[in-house]
Amino acid sequence: MAVPATPAQALGPSIHQISFTEKLDLPLGLISVLGTAIYTALTAPFRGESGAYRFGQHVSTAVVRKVYLHSIILFAETSSLASPPACSKIQYSATTVGYLYLAFHSFILKRHRYVGEPFGKVYEKWAQQNNVPVQNVKLKSGVNAFWLGDHKTAKYIVVYFHGGGFSLDGEDTHFKFWNTVHTDLESTNVTVATLFLEYTLVPHATYPTQIREAVEAVNYVLADLKRPASDIILAGDSAGGNMALAVLSHIAHPSPDLPPISLSANDKLKALVLIAPWTSFRLDFPSADRNKYKDIVSPYAGSTWSKDYMGGKETSPYAEALNAPDGWWTDARVEQLLAVAGADELLVDPIKEWFAKYEAVNPSTSTLVVAPHEHHIEPIMTLRWGNTTETEQGKAIKSWLKSKL
Repeated sequence: MAVPATPAQALGPSIHQISFTEKLDLPLGLISVLGTAIYTALTAPFRGESGAYRFGQHVSTAVVRKVYLHSIILFAETSSLASPPACSKIQYSATTVGYLYLAFHSFILKRHRYVGEPFGKVYEKWAQQNNVPVQNVKLKSGVNAFWLGDHKTAKYIVVYFHGGGFSLDGEDTHFKFWNTVHTDLESTNVTVATLFLEYTLVPHATYPTQIREAVEAVNYVLADLKRPASDIILAGDSAGGNMALAVLSHIAHPSPDLPPISLSANDKLKALVLIAPWTSFRLDFPSADRNKYKDIVSPYAGSTWSKDYMGGKETSPYAEALNAPDGWWTDARVEQLLAVAGADELLVDPIKEWFAKYEAVNPSTSTLVVAPHEHHIEPIMTLRWGNTTETEQGKAIKSWLKSKL
């Protein structure tokens, strides 16, 4: 049996390396994505209500779906080729076709990571380009984290978990967005510092490793920095929102699979800010079909990422917040909670269903904002295209934080 990678190994440069032959094939991937962009642009005038609301949005979401489709299969050297990828809507005429598909997409994932960089390297480059001090932290397990803002002088600490289906690194757009949040809050004399966790990605670790590392990050702020829970805001987008809710569940209902969290009996976190939290891995919600040509994530990508993340383990309320029974959130140890989502995303229906459960027992401390004509994690994704126009979800986060801090 292979020894699992340590966090340092899992997040090291090796996962971003490909062979010389594979490098020669990089243009093919770019041609594929370009072809998707051209085809979508040409057919956009005929998209009707099934497509995204705006032309540019329709094209950009199709391009991202294409990129994500090429990023969903594990590395060939760390994956089993025992069976072709499973998807209810894709059938193969022969097993050999499935093997070829898997092998091809194993290469694509490596190529995707080669073109990109580890989250820590992205942080260092962004910080240097924007004259922001580089502040790295190595937690006791070896997992990395890094700061945006001065935690020594900030009134509040945001502990942030990035999205990416538990398989993809965070991007500089995470720093760009939260830097605008910092600036907006500073205009009202509220200072925050954000700790970004570079948690171990699939395939190097599966559930619940990522949740253990999230708990470790919170414990670092509580125990090592000696900050009270009332100073701490947990935040995350998509898979990161899933992780934030798992930590909240663990505080109220300690899991034997996770390390203890250093909260006193009556302490509460200041807030949770959830951007399109991944509350359920199911795909039988109407929004998964209704928004499949509007969102950046395809049902197939969501299905594959979630199966890879769980690694064959049984689900639970810590893995999928929507699975929590009625009353589970009665003892939620947080003062206030905000969830935002786009009306045009796959996850909007399960988010609404989870929120209804949460709000039923926390009616005065919970807020949900669903933005019309916006897709999954739009406040972060629009920055990828250089679009700095404020999104409705972004506006909601900033105004809510101003009102609560």
